[in-house]
Amino acid sequence: MPSSQEHTETKSAKIFAVTEGSKSEESTARKAGWWERHTSVATRLAIAILLVSIVSLVGFLVVAVVGSGSDGEDLLHERLTTIAGDRSAELSSYVNRVEAQLQALGVSRMIIDGVQEFSAAYDELAELDLDDLVEERADLSAYYLDEFVPTLQEIRGGPVDLAEVSDGLKSAAVYLQATYIARNPLETGEKRMLGDGMDGSAWTEIHKQLHPILRADADRLGFSNLYLIEPETRSIVYSSNKEIDFGTSLDSGPHSGTVLAGLVVNTIASGEPGTVIGADFTSYDPAFDEPTAFAATPLFDGDRLVGVLAVSLSNEIIDEIMTRDWRSGQLGDTGEVYLAGDDARMRSNARAFIEEPALYLERVDELGAATSQEQHQMEALGTTVLFQDVDGTAVRSALQGKKGLISGTSYLGEEVYTAYQPLDGTAFSWVILAEQQRAEVDLAVNTYVGDNLALITVLIVVLTFFAVAWASSFVRPLRAISAALQEISEGSDDTMVPSRGAQEFRVLSGHLNTMVGNLSGRKHDVLEALEKKVGILRTLLPGTIADAIVDGDRRLVETIPQSSVVVVVVDGLAELFRTSDAEANRTLMNAIVDDADRVAETNGLERIKVMGDTYYAVCGTGTPYLDHAPRAARFAQQVRDSVRRIADDDSLDLDVTAGIQSGPITVGLIGDSHLIYDLWGDTVDQAYALARAGRGGEILVTDTVRDRLPDGEDLVPFNSGETSAWALNSSEETDEVGL
Repeated sequence: MPSSQEHTETKSAKIFAVTEGSKSEESTARKAGWWERHTSVATRLAIAILLVSIVSLVGFLVVAVVGSGSDGEDLLHERLTTIAGDRSAELSSYVNRVEAQLQALGVSRMIIDGVQEFSAAYDELAELDLDDLVEERADLSAYYLDEFVPTLQEIRGGPVDLAEVSDGLKSAAVYLQATYIARNPLETGEKRMLGDGMDGSAWTEIHKQLHPILRADADRLGFSNLYLIEPETRSIVYSSNKEIDFGTSLDSGPHSGTVLAGLVVNTIASGEPGTVIGADFTSYDPAFDEPTAFAATPLFDGDRLVGVLAVSLSNEIIDEIMTRDWRSGQLGDTGEVYLAGDDARMRSNARAFIEEPALYLERVDELGAATSQEQHQMEALGTTVLFQDVDGTAVRSALQGKKGLISGTSYLGEEVYTAYQPLDGTAFSWVILAEQQRAEVDLAVNTYVGDNLALITVLIVVLTFFAVAWASSFVRPLRAISAALQEISEGSDDTMVPSRGAQEFRVLSGHLNTMVGNLSGRKHDVLEALEKKVGILRTLLPGTIADAIVDGDRRLVETIPQSSVVVVVVDGLAELFRTSDAEANRTLMNAIVDDADRVAETNGLERIKVMGDTYYAVCGTGTPYLDHAPRAARFAQQVRDSVRRIADDDSLDLDVTAGIQSGPITVGLIGDSHLIYDLWGDTVDQAYALARAGRGGEILVTDTVRDRLPDGEDLVPFNSGETSAWALNSSEETDEVGL
């Protein structure tokens, strides 16, 4: 904080400058307008140069922005459309490759012989009496109840009817599922690795030979499962994955109503060797509701239909194709490519779900973009296929066979650019969409514009410096004189106006230096007088009040809603003044007041006034305290201790009574020509009344103050007829420590 002298000099300098310069400024304001008063010759020259340069540069920027916007849209259209086209071609190639692979397998002698051998061995098992398969039925029932149904219930988030997935199993299905699923020691998902059921059946002997080959073919070709199906009863006589559709009849078994059953019916009905028919993704019960797509082809031995070869497609291959662009960084942080079916639901996984599943599900829940059950299944199965609705203008247009690029809202509520087109030439009614958030796309254009704007800004800055430097050479002498006068107006006493340039500037500088010398002497005299005045005020009034008066505030009045007033009466002082000499009384009074002032400052109180034997102080005016009452009590106790020490040292008959009250007060300056700083209000009157009602050494407080004091204070009731209060019952000296 600045010292009182620095504060005084600053105030005086400001007053001095206004007093000396106001008349000249008013005269100038009347003679000149704003432009003349605020712009120099150098500024006008610099502005003229800059205007020509800025107009040219802004024109360049406008052309660049318009061109970049148009080029940016063309590039975006080309990039997204190209990506959508590339992925469409790649996915079509994958589907066509699956078709070709099925056609090749459909004429394989191993497959044709295999389905017949498995069918014959299956027929032997079908002749078993179901009642004789007691152990098999028990083991299989335990698997369904203990493993399959609980897992499916957890995925669905609701109950599963056991009959829905197991009712109507024939003896062959019970036997095979018990052997290769229920009794299979491998975990779910790994049961496909078992080649020998160790049951000695003819079916197992065939399985031991063919299963390793068929399983390897399925893995190599990217099939999740490979089925061999007998055409008469449409029984699944072989399954590479060994799920609960294995061994069942798709004509009358528990899975007769599935999409696979319908696909087999259509495949048999085609009657054409080499025909490949596809079935779109659906939730498939035997695969724990995993979204599954199928493809199938009939198997002919000569002209005779001997079976159906069906496969389930791998989601992993489709996701690999759909995620390639954003994983390689070609689509930035927000771009993705995804598939949608004719039900406007996803056929590949969403990028945001792959990256942050939890955050994705929170966003979907906020938007209401999926039901709670769909969200549960997404989380349980780890996929958005079939569960995420992506219906929108782009999807509907693509399903109508159109392709293009639009700006719209994504399935997650983001503003995006979307390129769309149908997936032609395949057995599936899929559409492909490539999209990226507008904010990220526009960022590139904005960066380009920003770079150009930054370049233009740099050029303008360089031109500004050049123009100002060139123009300043015309008015350098005037600038030097103006800078010197500015320092003088800010209070500098030793600044000399430089004498340079033409003869007229030198004469002007000499006159100004003479004037500065005269004004400096007058300023010094004024500062000395003001410093003396401020010193006197600070001895009589609190510092904040003295500063307010120096600043010109002579009508300061303030109401303090919560404070504590202490009135201290020095008993015996009036009698002492009548009997002692004036110099001794003055010395004694100075000692008492100085000690009281020191104690007040320590405890955060301000002395308001001293009248005869009475000392007024208040806590909570200059600085608000929550504990103003305890501070006031501590102050009164310490002043009493101080006066008693002085009395003991000088063998005087002196003591202190004090009154303390807490509440609202009004403080302020009174009078115009003769100022007095005082406080008033009921709180002051009550404190004064208590101080006068007390007896030697008593410190009286009201109920209000008592309630604000710490619980450890020793208080005793005080009653003197009209006055009811509490006395601080403390005989030990109080430490002079701020509360």
